[in-house]
Amino acid sequence: MFRKFGSALLAIIDVLASGIASASPLTFYTDHAAWSAAVSGFNVGAYPNQITRSDYVDTIKITGGPAPGFTIVDQSSSTTRTGFTDFRADDFSFASPCEFDLGCLISAAEEVLVTFDTQIMGFATALAEIRSDGLTVNGLNLAGLDGCCLASGGFFGIVGPISSLDFVGNFSDEILEGVFFSDVVVATVAEPSAFASLIAGLMLLAVGSPRFLRRFA
Repeated sequence: MFRKFGSALLAIIDVLASGIASASPLTFYTDHAAWSAAVSGFNVGAYPNQITRSDYVDTIKITGGPAPGFTIVDQSSSTTRTGFTDFRADDFSFASPCEFDLGCLISAAEEVLVTFDTQIMGFATALAEIRSDGLTVNGLNLAGLDGCCLASGGFFGIVGPISSLDFVGNFSDEILEGVFFSDVVVATVAEPSAFASLIAGLMLLAVGSPRFLRRFA
């Protein structure tokens, strides 16, 4: 009995390790059914913890001349703690009535970093607004998704292991530049029961026992 249980436990550990090692990069979804199928093995619901949000703001001065035609004259940052039910990061635009005037000062976000208290395996929102002129998240360009998530809203989801979301702007002068996610749900790994955790812990201790190794060698 213990031999079978031990073999099963080691097989489970091996599968988990292989899954972590071969984790795929983030994948975007604009179809709810496809996203649901991709996270069918996980728990889906509201994020139960908090996020740490860090906003990095650049102030630029219009100088004219060769591209890019401006210089960064100031940088600042702020950090807040909040939930992840609704998320807005829509201040990436450097558009301004004076953007073509020499000496004009414009401030906007250049990066918004979201760090989760606990890792998630994806998230989705049925009401997303995305405006991107080179805006990226974790290095992936969001520009091609403008058509999916119009002002009236549309489904948007991501699948993959996520410890943080790093939104980085592109000094866009579009009037609207950023993202808004409403009623967000996340996919998380199911927590093992207390009994299963206890058994697994005991088995791991037993595996290291010389007596155990002699008996089941």
